[in-house]
Amino acid sequence: SKPELLAWAGFTVWLGSTYLATGTWLEYVLFFAYVFLAALGIFKSPYFLAIAWLFHPMWDFIPRELPEQLQDLPMACVLFDTPIGLYILGFTWARRWRPFGQVTSDEAWYSLKNRSVLTQVGKSIYVGILLILISFAAVASVESSLLVRAALPCSILFILSLRLLGNQAELIAWAIFTGWLGMTYAHAGGAMAIAVFFVSVAVAALGVFKSPYYLACAWLASIPWNFMPHDLPETYGQLPLALTLFSLPVTTYLFWTSKQGYWDQRNTSGKDNRQLSQSVSD
Repeated sequence: SKPELLAWAGFTVWLGSTYLATGTWLEYVLFFAYVFLAALGIFKSPYFLAIAWLFHPMWDFIPRELPEQLQDLPMACVLFDTPIGLYILGFTWARRWRPFGQVTSDEAWYSLKNRSVLTQVGKSIYVGILLILISFAAVASVESSLLVRAALPCSILFILSLRLLGNQAELIAWAIFTGWLGMTYAHAGGAMAIAVFFVSVAVAALGVFKSPYYLACAWLASIPWNFMPHDLPETYGQLPLALTLFSLPVTTYLFWTSKQGYWDQRNTSGKDNRQLSQSVSD
């Protein structure tokens, strides 16, 4: 089904961020490439998702410096990535999924519908760039001791940037960033942090396929979670407060847009969302 395809694309983006904590430019390049592969997997062929997952075990064994608690991560990733890659490959071969916006005409490349697919790929890349920029801004703010001061302006700028996407793409983008928010403390290890990440992904899916209120609630719930004990480097001691300041405008915005029916299928201005509903029902 298309909801499963969309979910695997989201996890593919997450997979590309595995080693972003190392802060090297090469990891950011890989992350950007995985955003692109995820977009192609949704709109062109799920084989691109299989390629991403089956390639990653080779990437895991590139020498890199990891924190002590992540020393076993490369081997764990090999054992985790390979079965998923084979699963996606097998079910793609069996034609379990049909890409969003797939056309069968011999002139598909020149059709308006196919140009729409290219537009959606471009929007996916745009979302990936925003995620990279936020990550860079966070690291730069930590190094300059401006993490807390930069949180509110970055949040408002982030909201305005996503507004440019249009209803359908913005809703999916907020779901992606909701899952990303849940991953904040997962890299440090700990069963609770990992569980919160998976719950965030599930709630993000509900936000797309059930009600955007789920997204708003996820961001609201992240605020008290920030102030639970977390194993953070000393330089990131202000991260919980900064994330809270970042989350407040987002939470307010998501509740407001949900109440206004901005993503409501019955809203006449929500044409994009009606298209989303039709496409995911396949």
